[in-house]
Amino acid sequence: MADEWTTDTLKKLKRLTGVPFIIELVGPSALYGARKYNQFISILKERQIPRSSYVPLLALEKLD
Repeated sequence: MADEWTTDTLKKLKRLTGVPFIIELVGPSALYGARKYNQFISILKERQIPRSSYVPLLALEKLD
């Protein structure tokens, strides 16, 4: 359900003037940040840091 809302909202936003340009501008930085976040969380989980198993990884395939 949240996926559907996100998709619908993004489609509506892309219709606005200038938004596709901003998405193209910010997209690579967001993807880089998400990869670093996932890498950091994975390291915490490997080291068995308490409560790290509750922190979710980001779905990178949806950001591509």
